[in-house]
Amino acid sequence: TTDEDGVLLSDDAVIDQMLGMLRASSDSITGSLSVAVHHLARLPEWQERLRERSRSLGSSALNSEDLKLLQEHDLFFFEAMRMFPVAPQLFRRSVRDCEFKDYLIPAGTQVVVDVGYIHRSSRYWTEASTFDPMRFAAPRLEHKRQKYQWLPFGAGAHNCIGQFFAVLLAKNVLHHLLRRYSFELTDAHDFELVLVPATYPKDGLKLRVEPLS
Repeated sequence: TTDEDGVLLSDDAVIDQMLGMLRASSDSITGSLSVAVHHLARLPEWQERLRERSRSLGSSALNSEDLKLLQEHDLFFFEAMRMFPVAPQLFRRSVRDCEFKDYLIPAGTQVVVDVGYIHRSSRYWTEASTFDPMRFAAPRLEHKRQKYQWLPFGAGAHNCIGQFFAVLLAKNVLHHLLRRYSFELTDAHDFELVLVPATYPKDGLKLRVEPLS
C-alpha cells in the first residue's frame, strides 16, 4: 500500500501497522472469548453443536476456506460480543452544534455512546436479555435492522482496525478448544464482569475443563 503521497510504505511502516492491528484485536479476542467460552459451558447443546461442526472439517490445520465454513462459530461469537461488548462505551466529540431531545450539544463536546444499553435494548433485539446466536442468522439478521445497533467494534472512521482479525482468530481458538476439551460450569452464578475500561471476568473464568478422548 501507499501513503497519502502515493509512495510505497516502508517495511517498518507495514510492521507498525500490523502491530497496531494485533494490539487492537487483542482485547476484543480475550474479553469476548471469555464470555463465549462461559456460554459454551452454560449451553451444552450449543457446545456440542459447534464441536460437531469443527470435527466435520477433519484434523488438519484450518485454512481460509475452512474458516468460512465455521459460520455457527461466527454466530456464537457475535452474540457474546452483543451481550457483553468489550468496549461498552464509545467516546466521541461532536463536530458541530446539534440538538438531541431538546438538549443543545455544542461543537467540541465529548459525548458517550452506551453500547451496552443499545445491545440490550428491546427496541432493536428480540428477547434482548436472552443469549441467542441465531438472531444473527438469516432470515432474522437482527443486527442489520438499524445501521448502528450492533457496535462491538465501534463504528465510522474510528472503528476497530483489528475487527476482522479478531473474529478470524476467535473462530480459530474456539475450533481448537472444542476439538480438544469439554467445558462445564463450576457455579452458574459465579460470573461477574469488570466493564471499564474493557470487559473481562472479574475473578477469572472459572470452569471445569475435561480433555476429550
